Amino acid sequence: ANVIRFVSCQNLTVSDLTAGHTTEPGECSGGGLRLEDCRNTNIASCGLYGCGTIGVDALNCNNLTVTASRIYECRFNAVALSQCRNVRVENCDIDSHGIRPNQGEATMLFAADYSDGFVIHGCRIHDNASQYLLRSYYSKNTLFLSNDVHDNRIVSSMFLFDQYPAVVDGCRLEANDFRFW
Repeated sequence: ANVIRFVSCQNLTVSDLTAGHTTEPGECSGGGLRLEDCRNTNIASCGLYGCGTIGVDALNCNNLTVTASRIYECRFNAVALSQCRNVRVENCDIDSHGIRPNQGEATMLFAADYSDGFVIHGCRIHDNASQYLLRSYYSKNTLFLSNDVHDNRIVSSMFLFDQYPAVVDGCRLEANDFRFW
């Protein structure tokens, strides 16, 4: 199950909250924070962790901001969007995904499907094992700006853009183990 789920909310703020799944062995199918059909949502200074599939999972949301938060130890994604508009992830720590024993790599740290306006800015992305760093699938206006990306193991490629290109600029990419850009 998802730890916290919000459906059809407006003007929502979640702050100073730590939530996640336990570190006991096994698997689960839910994420940390699930948002569906939400508008004007701010997530600030939170910690989302655990064996949960996704740290922040958003479907059909508009104007979502995640700031100064730590998203860690998830099995599939740190942030996953589907059919969202105007989403910003800023000044966050994204770490320790896909490194738990018997877990395997995360699928991708950031995923945007059929979305518009996904911005990842000023984040520290480190000590992860993942198939991809960022996948943008049929998503317009994806920006990956001024991020510090270091000490990650990326199995397939750093970026996968399908249909629309994304902008990657001003990032520090250092000490990463990866096959392809």
